[in-house]
Amino acid sequence: YQDLMDVAGGSNGSAIVNPFLWNLLNVKYVIADQNVGLPPQFTSQQLRNTSVYGNPTKLPWAFFVDSYEVAEPMQILEHLRDGDFNPREVMYLESPLQESVEPAGEANEAILQSYKNEFIEASVASETTSLLFMSEVFYNEGWKAYLDGEEVEILKANFAFRAIVVPPGEHTLTMKFTSEAFETGKVLSMAGNAITLALVVFSVFIERKKISTPAEE
Repeated sequence: YQDLMDVAGGSNGSAIVNPFLWNLLNVKYVIADQNVGLPPQFTSQQLRNTSVYGNPTKLPWAFFVDSYEVAEPMQILEHLRDGDFNPREVMYLESPLQESVEPAGEANEAILQSYKNEFIEASVASETTSLLFMSEVFYNEGWKAYLDGEEVEILKANFAFRAIVVPPGEHTLTMKFTSEAFETGKVLSMAGNAITLALVVFSVFIERKKISTPAEE
């Protein structure tokens, strides 16, 4: 993500001021102390010249893309920097797919149903085998995707985002984050707590037994 900011963000890596990336990131509002070329929705009375701007050209959280092209990572970053492609028409991948995909049909849709830190669910429908782009940062160390309960590959799309191949039909898409290290730590922590509790109960039992047992003369 830092590489994305450095090359395509438009602010020397400190922020993202590139409207093309705002759209891909599904940015609905921008807070700025100068005019950013968007319609102001609110102007602060306390913070001088600071306004909230609406972004009317934002892209949906998820949408189908007609085709893809394979390019090197730096080339993809340059395309994102220059904004020289239509994200609904083409998606950039770093390696070719094993299966063929077709342009999205008019009835293709993706509707977000649930969004949590470690769980995402959406209803998706496709007329053809199509590519679904999601405005989520690609992170393969823990995130897994499932269509109707069957695991599918999460593709690294447009350098830093996620995509999957959706077969024809109506499906339930779920994405879950799991960390083996976290789960192992949780099990060990719970086991440690259980052992500690057992030792405390045992100690209390022994002490009460000593008190209730008459001392020998």
